[in-house]
Amino acid sequence: MCRPAVVIGLFVGLAALTDGRAAAQSTLADGSVVVVTGDGLFLVAGQVTTMVFDKTAFGGALSAPSVTWIDGTDAFIVTTVKDAAGNPGGIWRVTLAPGGTGTVEDLTPTLPAWIEAPFDDADYAPGLDRLFLLQADQGWIASWARPAQDSLATLSPWGTLPPGDAVSIAVNGAKQPFGVVAVLVSGPVLRVDKAGTQELFAFGSWTDVAAHPVTGELIVARQISDMIGMLWGNVLESFNHSGFCGPLVMQPADVEWDAVAGRAVAIASVPLAGCTAAFAGAVGTNHVVRLPASTAGPSGCCEPVLLTPAGPSGITGKRADIALVRHGGSEVTYWGFPNAGAGSSQPTFEHQGPLALGQTVQLRLAEAPPAAAALLVIGLHPAPVVLQGQLIVPAPQALLPALTDANGEAQLALELPASATSLVGLEVYMQWIVDDSTTLAAGDIASSQAAVLTAGLN
Repeated sequence: MCRPAVVIGLFVGLAALTDGRAAAQSTLADGSVVVVTGDGLFLVAGQVTTMVFDKTAFGGALSAPSVTWIDGTDAFIVTTVKDAAGNPGGIWRVTLAPGGTGTVEDLTPTLPAWIEAPFDDADYAPGLDRLFLLQADQGWIASWARPAQDSLATLSPWGTLPPGDAVSIAVNGAKQPFGVVAVLVSGPVLRVDKAGTQELFAFGSWTDVAAHPVTGELIVARQISDMIGMLWGNVLESFNHSGFCGPLVMQPADVEWDAVAGRAVAIASVPLAGCTAAFAGAVGTNHVVRLPASTAGPSGCCEPVLLTPAGPSGITGKRADIALVRHGGSEVTYWGFPNAGAGSSQPTFEHQGPLALGQTVQLRLAEAPPAAAALLVIGLHPAPVVLQGQLIVPAPQALLPALTDANGEAQLALELPASATSLVGLEVYMQWIVDDSTTLAAGDIASSQAAVLTAGLN
């Protein structure tokens, strides 16, 4: 295990190489919620709701809209589908300011010809700076690089789904290979990656899905039966109760995961349950709630929290979708695939835990040659180069040596000091390189996929 002093020096030294900057930070208040409905777009901050744009900013009422935050920026992507009344289907980039003002940019005209404008859902992968878009009618998942800066000309196909069946997607990057999870009206939960489509669960008929950014568990919601919870294998851990009170959020329209608080956030389509003092005074629809961490727990940690104002929520319209602004969430995503090189070894990068203040993340190498020398390459920027047939992603700024055991495994533990608050938001690229003893050629190497770790508070 690396000593804490070494880790402090490593990360402080790396941070100095960023010209004194960590990852880009939004100017919006931490914990803000952006909500889009058929009536327009709303900002909720400090239990105050502001309508920023009404539906005219988008050319008409928004039918089945979605909103996604581009982490670390003030940019949001809003999508909607066409409806029978002639309301538009399109995609917009919205930039917000703390005072409840902003700009709307219609990106629909920049769409490539191979895909139609109406998108049903979207989710962003911070480590890859890539947005994934669901076009349910055609059964497409599309990938869009640098969504805060570029036009949709860079949109490319990612994978396919049964046409007309998917309702929500979530980036599921904590497991290798990197993929996108989709929930279908017909019941199944599917995972889509470059290797194809895999059925994760055969049941559920969930209406919304999110993913834990570090562990990869799925947070799901269903309007019918008021279900919200985390899937652990075939078991659902419910978040929608507090002691004997619940369901707390009735007919949830959307659910997101708050990686800093470690709790789900949901918006209700109908008035909230009146059985908890946390919702005192809340009336009407579209209230946003941070749910308990579980159905029971010690006092002070697990009660629900009302994020919208007491009284009316200030959010009008139907078919609500939400996006959270959280600056301090730790995340881990993977980039690429293991590279076998000239031999048969396919080293795999695995992790356990977040890169977070006061915590330790375990960085593991598996399926590598036994008793082989290995290096963990660390850098703050991607600069992919090919070295002896291997794609090495990080621009090397630090190297940590290790030795695999008889099973071809190695592990390093990195502890981020609780006092290192200046490193929150820092993105660190890591990749294992190992001496490949499975080939007779001297000096051959094999490499794992790359990992992108974002330092956080949790």
